[in-house]
Amino acid sequence: MAVAAAVLAAVVAVWQRAQPAVAFDIVDLEGGVRVEVIDLITDPELATRQLEAAGLRATLTGVPVSEGLIGRVVAAGATGTATVAVTTDSTGVIVFDVVGLGSLNIEYGRRAIEGEESSGTNSVQCQAWRGQLIDDVRDDIERVVPVVRWHLFDTMATSLEDVAEPPAGTYVQDVMTLDLESVLIVLADVADALPTTGDCRAN
Repeated sequence: MAVAAAVLAAVVAVWQRAQPAVAFDIVDLEGGVRVEVIDLITDPELATRQLEAAGLRATLTGVPVSEGLIGRVVAAGATGTATVAVTTDSTGVIVFDVVGLGSLNIEYGRRAIEGEESSGTNSVQCQAWRGQLIDDVRDDIERVVPVVRWHLFDTMATSLEDVAEPPAGTYVQDVMTLDLESVLIVLADVADALPTTGDCRAN
């Protein structure tokens, strides 16, 4: 009996590891829904069903990306009268607050096939980083982006300068995609020193 139980436990463990991870944690808000991205999207059909079960009309589209963005949510928007606000919690988890009627449109990274041009842009993550203290999001930035360059915006001289390390206490102002594996982060000593573009920008 002990051997049979051990074999059964091993089979169950293997089966559980083989199941696609649930990508979202969804809670109701007044007038809308909060969607937390808690894992990579490995099964888009499962992820779509999860959103629809919470009452959301949702479309998930895979887009070719660089290796580091495979499975990650890279863009989001809404149609109809729905609006989507993108933030991050204290642990760097991406959070969508969806309010109103319409459809939630999510793009996630997939491996590029031969002949496709992949993208290194993660606009959802960029929107979430903007306005945040670099002390709070630096680990997340460096986990997602292989190569980071830092620029410091001098609010008095209205000029930019390269810095080797992001100064503590500064805020992310802008995120510019340089190539598939690197970004330029613009920092300043106040949260809203520069107008934002609402998305990642190609430099």
